[in-house]
Amino acid sequence: MLRSATIVLAACAAGFLVSTAAEAQSFDPRRCSAIRDVDVPYDINGEGQAIIFTRGNERITVSDRSIVAGASRLDDPALAGPYLASLRRFMASSRRFPVAAANFGRSVAADRERTRAETPGFLGAMRDMCQSLIEVSEVQARIKRAFPAFAPPIRVTLAN
Repeated sequence: MLRSATIVLAACAAGFLVSTAAEAQSFDPRRCSAIRDVDVPYDINGEGQAIIFTRGNERITVSDRSIVAGASRLDDPALAGPYLASLRRFMASSRRFPVAAANFGRSVAADRERTRAETPGFLGAMRDMCQSLIEVSEVQARIKRAFPAFAPPIRVTLAN
């Protein structure tokens, strides 16, 4: 489902504008068109105080104070805290986007009024998903520079 969402994001990104000046200042939706691919080859457990990524014997644990990748550890709340927050936003938007997209898709088949009513929710969910992916990508890049043992568990490929 995530790959499908990415394709929709990339295809539609240029077609929507942010509705308020405050949102426009905090995030430029045109950046969404840079997303080329998203891959999450890990199982994600976000219950509790930490987010844990697992794949086979690999394990990455992110808390608000540290990031543990295998036997390596980065104790840096200035990186770990924002990363945990961006991961939580990504997880929330990943749950919302398919529902909003399905509602929008059903409305297109129904009638113009329903489509008009569903459009803001769909565009908002698309913007939230895109923004969360861009955030995760940026924070992971900063972590990778400070913590060479870190292999990002959410792989966002952006256009150059």
